[in-house]
Amino acid sequence: AEAGLTGKDIAAILTHTPSVAFMSASDTLRPILERTFALLSDTLKLRKYDARKVLRTCPGLLTGHGSKSAEEVVTLMSSLGVSAKSLGRDKVALPRLLSRSPAAIFRLAVFLSGRTVRMRPENVGALIRKPACADLLDAVAPVEPLNRMEISEFLADLDPISLLANSDDRARAQALLQRQRVEYVMKTSSKALAFLPK
Repeated sequence: AEAGLTGKDIAAILTHTPSVAFMSASDTLRPILERTFALLSDTLKLRKYDARKVLRTCPGLLTGHGSKSAEEVVTLMSSLGVSAKSLGRDKVALPRLLSRSPAAIFRLAVFLSGRTVRMRPENVGALIRKPACADLLDAVAPVEPLNRMEISEFLADLDPISLLANSDDRARAQALLQRQRVEYVMKTSSKALAFLPK
């Protein structure tokens, strides 16, 4: 509330990121809030109302990892020729973009500018910003975690003894399955591009 968030903002944040409720207000949450508002207001030039709206729809932005990851996404997009101000203008796509993995976006940028596709880096940034690229981004840098059914099917194929030995198997299975999906998309794209005329 001291940072200017309304009750609606706070309720939305606690719903999508309940771990915020367990943070120390002065030691942990305040610095993250300040860093996040600096990114949204100073770097991306969002008005206070729009910054609050992004916070309401961007899970994890008020966690240490999430705020740092969002900064890295903005830095990466800037290095690809997309200005922070133009990112801020696209308020609909911005929450999803800030929620994506910077490493996954970087991998996509390397793929597109590499030997297979040979796009110029500034064109890669422009492509990633287009609404038509949303499906590609969802495939290689998804925002939502894999659903429980997919994870359950994947876990069923693993050795039950090794599953009992590890406490964080679900997270590992999710990460492994996601990595396999991304590799499949990249490999399929490379094969498809090989048939296109140069």
